[in-house]
Amino acid sequence: MRTLVLFILAISACSPKISVPFERTGSVEFYSGDKNTLTVTTNGYAENENKAIYYAERNALENILFRGIPGSNQENPMIANENDAYRISKESLDKLIIREGFRQYMIESSNDGSYKVKGGIKVKRIVKFDIQAIRKYLEDNMVVRKFGF
Repeated sequence: MRTLVLFILAISACSPKISVPFERTGSVEFYSGDKNTLTVTTNGYAENENKAIYYAERNALENILFRGIPGSNQENPMIANENDAYRISKESLDKLIIREGFRQYMIESSNDGSYKVKGGIKVKRIVKFDIQAIRKYLEDNMVVRKFGF
């Protein structure tokens, strides 16, 4: 019995770190903005800082696209129905979100704090997006209709 307990402890000590999956949260808040840009604060949590930063930036983008940002010039989501958009334009959305195409529409991204928590790192970011350019991408890739059409 004692050998079994020692074996289990040895196995668990050698097991690799668990990967923290991305999870969209509503913890994105308006920071500032004008007609063409939107700056938000956002949080990310992952097993390392680089991944936590990516998660935070992706969280901000997905909230802009699918939820809107209360109190900002982008209160309504850019994409009205996420499920329909993915059904019709999965490749374009994957390129923008999953394959990090959104980075070309980020004007700035800076750290507003990071700290270690159990199992990983949590970061708070201030991220500024060119929302006009994102909207143009969505229109050009037929994810949303052009205004007036």
